[in-house]
Order: sequence, then C-alpha cells, then structure tokens
Amino acid sequence: MALAMFLAGAKVLVFFAALSAYGPEIPASYGSTLSLLLVVLALGTAYQILVVSRLRRETLLQDTERTTALAAVVLAGSIFLAAIALAIGSGAFFFQHSPLLFAVYYIAYLPAVFIAPLLYAAGGVLVVTGQEGVRLRTSVENFVGYAVLAVAVFLWQPSPVIALAVIGAGCSLVDFSTLVRTVLRTEPEARTAIIQSVRTGSRQVFSARVLRSVPGSFSGSFDVLVLVVTFASVAQISTTLPVEQAAATVVFITVIRTVVVPLKPYGMVAGRLLNASDSTSEERARRVRLFTASTTLLLWPLALLFLAAPGPVAVLLGLGNDPVVLWGIRLIGVQLLLEPCAGFLSAVLKVVVAPHATVRGLVIVMWCAALPVIVLLALTGYLHLLSLWLILVSARAAFALFTVYAAKRAFYVPEVDQ
Repeated sequence: MALAMFLAGAKVLVFFAALSAYGPEIPASYGSTLSLLLVVLALGTAYQILVVSRLRRETLLQDTERTTALAAVVLAGSIFLAAIALAIGSGAFFFQHSPLLFAVYYIAYLPAVFIAPLLYAAGGVLVVTGQEGVRLRTSVENFVGYAVLAVAVFLWQPSPVIALAVIGAGCSLVDFSTLVRTVLRTEPEARTAIIQSVRTGSRQVFSARVLRSVPGSFSGSFDVLVLVVTFASVAQISTTLPVEQAAATVVFITVIRTVVVPLKPYGMVAGRLLNASDSTSEERARRVRLFTASTTLLLWPLALLFLAAPGPVAVLLGLGNDPVVLWGIRLIGVQLLLEPCAGFLSAVLKVVVAPHATVRGLVIVMWCAALPVIVLLALTGYLHLLSLWLILVSARAAFALFTVYAAKRAFYVPEVDQ
C-alpha cells in the first residue's frame, strides 16, 4: 500500500524526465497544463472517501438501494467534472503562452478526467473489501506502462506537439485499463453488486435527487482542491520568474503533489481500521501514533535525501545546479518532513471525524495567508524561487500544527467513568 500510493504520482516525474530533452519551456508548459487539469481531477478524489465513509462490506453486498444511489451520484459527478474541465480549458486557452501545446495535451487528457471519479470510487470499494493489495499490483503495472511510454517519447523525440499528444492519450488509455482491471480484480460478490448498482444507477443519473447530491458529494476533496488551486495559481504566477526558476517551481509542485495527494488513500485505510475497532480513546490514540510513525519512517529518508544531497536530486529532476534551485530543493525536503502530520494525519481525520475536518485550517493558511502574500510579492517585483517556497513551506507547517491540534481533540479524549 505504501508503495502503491507513490507510484501513481511518480508518473509525472517520469514524463518530466522524458520532456527535459526539449528544454525548459516544454516541461513548464506540460506542468502548468497538468496543474490546471488537476484542479478538476482533485474533485474526483472525493469519491474514494465517499465510498469508504458510507459503505461497509455488508452494506455493499446487502443494501442495494444505498449502493445504487451512490453509483448514480458517482456517474453524475463524472459527467459534471468532464463538463467543468471542458469549460475551464476553453477559457484558459486564450491566456496561454503556447496555446497549441496547451490544447493538444488538454484535449488528449480529457477522457481521463471523466474516468477519474469512477476510478477513485472503484479504489474505495477495494478499501471496503480489504483488497488493498490489488492497488499495489495495479499501480506497479501502470508505472511500467508510463515508463515505457516516457522512454518511447524520449527515444523517438517527436515534435513537442506530438509528444504531448502521445503522453496525454497514453495516460487516458492507461486510466481506462486501470478501471477495467480494478473492477475485474474486485472479489466476485462485490463485483456483481457493483455492476448491478451501476446499471440501475445509470438510469437515475439525471434525476433531481441525484443532481442535488452532486455538489455535496465533493466535500471530501475540498482539502485537495485547496492545494491544487494553490499550486495552479503558483504555477501561473511563476511565469513571471526567470525560465529556470519557473521550470523548477513546476517540478517542485509535481514532487509535492506526488507525495501529498497519494497520502489520502493510505490515511483512509488507517481511518477505516480505527472506525472498525471498538477500542478505548487511549488505544485509538496509540494506533494513530503508530500509523503516523510508520508514515514518518517512509517519508523522512526521502526528505533527508533532498536536504543532504540537493545536487544529485536536481540532476534527477532535470534541473540545473543554480544555487537558488538547490536551496529550493532543500525547502522541499523540509516540507516532506511535515507531511506525516500535514498529509497523512489529515486524511485519517477525514474518515474518522468528517470529510471536511481539516478544510477550514487549510483554507486559512493557504488562501487567506500564503496566496495573498505571494501575489503581493509578485506585484511588487520581490518574488523569487526561495521567497515563494519559504511562504509555501511556512503555510504547510502552520497546517501541520492545526492538524495535530485537531487530532488531539479527536483522539486524545479521556474516558469518563460511568
């Protein structure tokens, strides 16, 4: 499970490496377009949380009405997100430095936007049925497919337009095959229940009840939405920086997103285990500490690599050895040190407490504090790579403190003698 959660995001780094041969402009265009797409894709992550929080294995197999209603909402959400993505892309097209590159990759990736909610919901079913191992197998297969595609583009060296079209279409194809393989590998009883619910739910997609439920169904993704909107804004603002710093900013965003967003399913599994136990508050608190410590053991070695060896990391990411870039890599290492609390623990709270448990704190530190300061520095000409990431890492540290405080309130409640 720990490996699977990173492989899904690591594909972006593989494609950055493949596009590095074209110079900094093409990877920067790829990264900024993907950041915009991820604003929409982030909403789809809510459906994994929705499935995990509303269904148990017994409910999935026996409560046909609830499962059908959930399937209808997921299908309606897929249509809604595809329409939103098309509208956003049409508007953003006129503000791009390279409109053709933007349009080619955006259109080629649109099928993946429609598939995303279905894929996240199918992943939630795997969590409910205790088949987390299937996620690892599928993620490894996908990563091999992405790597082959990246190597083919790197060796072929087509024009930038064709390269981005091939990458976008290839990713959409892999996502579709992932959905098919995930359904086929779901345990037979659950798979039969899912297929029946989807068939019945597809006839209710445009009913008033389902359409009213769609906006609220995205509540579990609001924290990820805050992050990706922040990242998309930062990616656009970074275009005012020198080309090398702008390219480094997009790569740094990709590294952080590769770590932070996939932490959600890992945290949801931990939250499901906590909800399934009838232990005391002290035992739940002990388990939370244990889960968080295991995530720390996973992330901190990577963080220390960024802190201690920024030069080799810069080479691996296709960046130069500019001292400013190297210090930026060290700041990314500092943020990785924070993610066991800021990323994993917040995902646990979304399952145990509520899907929106940490959204308020994230909105305050990112949209009310970090982004206004970044915009102010950009307007006054004082923004550069280090000031940008000092602000973002400081905001993440504040959110980590907020999450720890929220976790103490949720788990460290003393037992009351009856």
